[in-house]
Amino acid sequence: QMNWRGVGKTLQDLVGERHRMRVERLRDERERALQDGCTFSPRINTRSEAIMSKRLSRMAVVRPLHAELYEDALRRQERQLQSDVASVTAAQWPVLLSPCSTSAS
Repeated sequence: QMNWRGVGKTLQDLVGERHRMRVERLRDERERALQDGCTFSPRINTRSEAIMSKRLSRMAVVRPLHAELYEDALRRQERQLQSDVASVTAAQWPVLLSPCSTSAS
């Protein structure tokens, strides 16, 4: 029973499933049309794929992958910055390892 007499299309499909499917189909058709002339087909190196799968297994991914990777990159950048600051500080202000030679006797 596809058509209900006296009931608009909006009420027939309350969750918008038909519209969503149509939009998705049109999007897929548009993507295929854009890629018709493309000859490039990317392939991921097996070593890179192994590295990423190992890295993903260590991470507790709860958000989209791109967000997790972005946060990871920010953490790494912060650690590198702290390391650089520490090395510059150590070079400019050497730590005195021995106490002063003058003592009260």
